[in-house]
Amino acid sequence: MEKDLVKYLGDLLLHQDDGLLIKLRMGDGLDKSKVDEICTVLSQLAIEWEKDDKISKEAVDYFIHIDPVMNAALNRYSEKQQAEILIALDTIMDKVRHCL
Repeated sequence: MEKDLVKYLGDLLLHQDDGLLIKLRMGDGLDKSKVDEICTVLSQLAIEWEKDDKISKEAVDYFIHIDPVMNAALNRYSEKQQAEILIALDTIMDKVRHCL
């Protein structure tokens, strides 16, 4: 199940048509429902990895792209949208920290 969740996380973040990071980079705005789904998956992964000494490399590869991509996309958006993106980023990164 872990592999399925990690793959699903990758799709939510990077799917070529509607991944959260792709849409932000393209200037399509913040998909709040996608943020909620990502947080749900991260919570599930944190539970699965709670007693493990390590997590999958694939998940780490996704984790390291979230912050820089979301921050780099900020200049495409209004001040209000930037604030929403930063709140979403903080929420996601809090969930990521619980996975580690």
